[in-house]
Amino acid sequence: MEFNMAEFEKMFACIAFGLQSKLRAEDQEHYKTGLLFRQGVNLYSLLALRYYSKEEMLDEYLNSINESKMIRVNCTNPVKEWFVGWNHEVVERLEKLAFYHLGALIICSEKRNSYQLTGECEDYLNASEKDLSSIDEHIVFSEMKDLSQEYYVDMRRFLIEHPIISTLDKKEFLIAHENDDKCGKIIGYAYEPIPSDVYLCPNCGWTLSLISQQPRCCHHDCATKFFTLREKLKPLEMKYEYRLKKGVMKYISYPGRAELEIKSFCDNLALKNELWPEHDLYDIKITFSDGTSWGIDAKTYGNPYLLSQSIKTDFRFQSVRSERRFYVIPDSIVESKKDYLKICNDALDNRSVKCISMGAFYKKLKKEIGKYVRN
Repeated sequence: MEFNMAEFEKMFACIAFGLQSKLRAEDQEHYKTGLLFRQGVNLYSLLALRYYSKEEMLDEYLNSINESKMIRVNCTNPVKEWFVGWNHEVVERLEKLAFYHLGALIICSEKRNSYQLTGECEDYLNASEKDLSSIDEHIVFSEMKDLSQEYYVDMRRFLIEHPIISTLDKKEFLIAHENDDKCGKIIGYAYEPIPSDVYLCPNCGWTLSLISQQPRCCHHDCATKFFTLREKLKPLEMKYEYRLKKGVMKYISYPGRAELEIKSFCDNLALKNELWPEHDLYDIKITFSDGTSWGIDAKTYGNPYLLSQSIKTDFRFQSVRSERRFYVIPDSIVESKKDYLKICNDALDNRSVKCISMGAFYKKLKKEIGKYVRN
């Protein structure tokens, strides 16, 4: 039986984030308050239609699924109980997913007209970066791990270089990769139809919308650096039909531009380099003529304190076998915050790892190459 992990993860994320969204809303009765939660319930119903094992009771089971029951019954019980009576093969696969082992998501009041999130639910939300869009990024990354190294690199480059695509773009990529089913699925997970009334973002090439004349895109830089009047914005060409989902754009494509810029710089210097070695153990491996190497991990955090917290526990990159390792941050980000690099480097105990601006890194790289030229 074909099992689509992405659908289950999306369903659960919509329910958990939907519960949080309903609690935060000032007007609990407004229909938009529950749209995210409703999407999760609808996905749960769709999955039940496919995988509920008691065929003679399916209609009754589906009719019992509604938002009220999901809150008062399902969400007040351990998640594994949501799938009682489902196909045993599916349940065995679900047991490998972290959310399956969570307890109740909420605690209802005695009158059951209000609830609060449990600690386990809050832990799940925090682990998901407090952002539903990160679920889409997680799904895409999980699927890409099953690709060969060559296809992984090609797929990731495609996502970075194509924030918006046409049907022809998709077709050409798949033909070049022998219509690989996994690549097709990843593109399906990564992209969505372009909504109406959006413009081409002059910063990242994604879709920019205006809300009360304020620009909204995937990254704060798009709003702060490229604010302009509506009449000066460039509309999307008609051929483009799909855009990256926000989480994929925000967490894969946007920071990936810095990674490809570093690669291009190395290529121009005829310096051997490799993108995302070992399925993205880090971003770029640079190898010099004597066989020594540097490991590069590009970062685009706007807040140095958030980056410092992240790199404190980044043991994977800091344990990479390489003579030098660098966290490289675009100059525009470093220059926007006082003491950005100091804050980050103070968080590093490993002396062979350093945070550095992109401009300073390029100078250091040229100086290193000069040693080999002189020799």
